[in-house]
Amino acid sequence: MSDALVHMMVFFTLSSCSNNDDNNNSHNDSSYKITITLNEVNENNDYVSITLAGNNLSGDVESPLWSINGEGQPNTLTVSLDKNDFTGATKTYIMETNSAIDVFTAGVQIINYGPPLTGSFKIEQNNTTVVTEAINLVGDNTDFTEDYSFSD
Repeated sequence: MSDALVHMMVFFTLSSCSNNDDNNNSHNDSSYKITITLNEVNENNDYVSITLAGNNLSGDVESPLWSINGEGQPNTLTVSLDKNDFTGATKTYIMETNSAIDVFTAGVQIINYGPPLTGSFKIEQNNTTVVTEAINLVGDNTDFTEDYSFSD
């Protein structure tokens, strides 16, 4: 849970930063689509934390802001996945904004404690790929830890 709290703190710091001298309320809002695939996640040993947060500086967002695999996530500015999401039949999740936003952060931490764990992570902003990561964790205690921030 501590990773989620760190990501939330980063999100709220970013969303509270605005230029008070700027009377122009126009923003270059962006839509985001995040695709993550993880294979061979061990529910007893591995650690997985994926947390996404987004907001408009104006506070104007659609409800629900996020959808996961096409299903709306009501009443939340953040979404997250953990290892239990990847130990069943579903290995790929598509998380996307349902409206354009000004501020977006993503925190990903995956720690392998056993057999190889593979996958991929991609962020698209306005239908353009801005992050593509291959995940190939071989060996005990290998990790993939990244934080991403975007603001318009």
